[in-house]
Amino acid sequence: MAWRGRMSMLIREVRVVYCPSSASSKGTRAFVEKEYMDIKALNPLLPVYIRPANQVEPFVAVRYARGVYQKQSTVDMKPEQVADALKVLVEQAPEVNAKAVEKKLSGGGAVKIAYMV
Repeated sequence: MAWRGRMSMLIREVRVVYCPSSASSKGTRAFVEKEYMDIKALNPLLPVYIRPANQVEPFVAVRYARGVYQKQSTVDMKPEQVADALKVLVEQAPEVNAKAVEKKLSGGGAVKIAYMV
């Protein structure tokens, strides 16, 4: 549960996309109903986009530093599994952000950057 309170320090944006009527989106819809208010309360400045769209496969996605974007399918997942998928994306932020910085700096000299979380 602690990872939810650190989201705004690690990522720049969250997106949750699901179909409002398909069975494969049921868990994602339940996740939004159950967790959205808590996530926003813990991260009031973090953009959290909820997008219901007809006939789409559900997914959660995050945008990291430097515009790096990753998503995870949530097809046929239970709400707890959707939360776990989001947790994985959030917790890998230090690695993803460090790689983005290293890639940006790789044109010059060798620079090693360490992040503390």
